[in-house]
Amino acid sequence: MRKLQNNKAEVRDLVIGNGNNSVTTCDAEAAQVLCDHFQQSFTIEKRVDDCMYDEMKPACSFSLSVDFDYAVVLQKLQHLKTDKSLGPDGLHPMLLNCCAQELCHPLSLIYQKSYDTGILPEDWNTASVCPIYKKGSRSDPGNYRPVSLTSIPCKVM
Repeated sequence: MRKLQNNKAEVRDLVIGNGNNSVTTCDAEAAQVLCDHFQQSFTIEKRVDDCMYDEMKPACSFSLSVDFDYAVVLQKLQHLKTDKSLGPDGLHPMLLNCCAQELCHPLSLIYQKSYDTGILPEDWNTASVCPIYKKGSRSDPGNYRPVSLTSIPCKVM
């Protein structure tokens, strides 16, 4: 269905913000211009050192137990929207939906281990950022908004 649509999502001829009104000539330049613009709009997460984290803990701490039941994971996998895009890890929602019965137990183990250790798999920490045109001039990088495509198994978690 997407191939039948007349809407072509191409980003080209963006104005480079160096003051001389030059325009991008290739996809790599356009990607860099959008990357620079998006970085100005958002903050960067700073990692907290372990020693600082211990000092920041509240005086009254409590333990919260979370159990990732494979039946719940199965239900979540079976209700995935299969027409959505795949994440940076290459796992398509349709694959996860079709193989839900086989994947629910291993994924529930991964989720539980990840929760217990506080460490996510590296692929789950990355996202593919796509520029989506909003309105106004298509040559202005400010008229695009970033949309992050993240890992589907991480969203299920």
